[in-house]
Amino acid sequence: MAMPKQAPVSEPLLLDQRVAGQTALSKFDKCPRDYFMYRSMGGGVQSHAMARGIAWHGGIDRLTEYMIENGEPMVSGEIARDFVEGYADDNPELIMPEMERDALRLMAWNWGEATVLDLENILGHEVSVSMTFGDWLLRCRIDLVYGYPDHIAIVDYKTSLAMPRDEEVQRDFQGKFYSLACLDGTVDGSPVSLGAGINETNFSLVFPRYRDKEHGHLKTRTAAFNRSDLNDFKMSLTSQIAQLELAYETQEWPATPGNHCSLCTAQARCPIPADLRDMPEVTSVAQAQELAEIWDRMNREKTRLQKGLKGWVSENGPLHFGKDLALDLTTTEATSLKDRDALRRGVRSAVEFGEPFDIDDHFQTKHSTRFGKRKLTEEEREQ
Repeated sequence: MAMPKQAPVSEPLLLDQRVAGQTALSKFDKCPRDYFMYRSMGGGVQSHAMARGIAWHGGIDRLTEYMIENGEPMVSGEIARDFVEGYADDNPELIMPEMERDALRLMAWNWGEATVLDLENILGHEVSVSMTFGDWLLRCRIDLVYGYPDHIAIVDYKTSLAMPRDEEVQRDFQGKFYSLACLDGTVDGSPVSLGAGINETNFSLVFPRYRDKEHGHLKTRTAAFNRSDLNDFKMSLTSQIAQLELAYETQEWPATPGNHCSLCTAQARCPIPADLRDMPEVTSVAQAQELAEIWDRMNREKTRLQKGLKGWVSENGPLHFGKDLALDLTTTEATSLKDRDALRRGVRSAVEFGEPFDIDDHFQTKHSTRFGKRKLTEEEREQ
């Protein structure tokens, strides 16, 4: 089914400078509208997951700097946890519920217990790498980079629950972009590329939530690229930059439905009708895990909202909303059997020995209050 033509946005996104990061370009690669909303909202609204990721990367960056300065390739899980929690405490603007703080502690502990830094070959941590494509400056920030005679090793930490397969990482935009940046890009305006004289990269996604049960290592997904592999990506990136220029010129940012919709910066502002952007069939473990995390988060949000609304209704009475609906507390009555064996004994005694028997003695009635949605009554509609 062809998508309906989408009108240009009412508020144009200005091209004040031709600079773009990996995250924004990855969004444009999947859905130009998501790029527009990400940029127009200044990077999106902070979510708990985003705050968790910022606290994790900030704390581990501090710890990595400490380990390099002191020549310590390893630290304990307790020390790692203290560094990450300390970063979160120093940045109270990062809003995280206790559940996310627990996840942060677990990940830091796992990282400390499982990580051994190769101090002799570290090229940098939280490395800002940039490369030029025509009039555009493309940038990325990489968690950890090692330099070896025959390749560059790139490490990117992921605090999410979802873990893709290796073959998915091999196709992913981020791994290709980071690899190209390390081979062709520069750091801090250096005239020499980071990967001068090197032809290959190993790209690793590291998931500190999980450790291998047998060896205790952090679970990792990997991909490998060489300059020949990246030539096609360079051509695609050049084409993407041309498309980005055109989008700024026309202010047309078409929305494209797909699996990425679940991670959109602002789903409510999508111009595609909801019935045309239903979630496609789940096709990978990583996608299923990501959706499960979203589903769980939405259920917790539903519980939180229900608790607040139930309190309001209990104090103020039925809450009318929509055209003909109300949230209300309804008293329910349920009858249940007290003891099945006692009932059998009573029946047997009555039949065999003529003992008195009252069936009501074996049942109990419970009253409870149910909170939920109902239709307005005729009387309520007339009010």
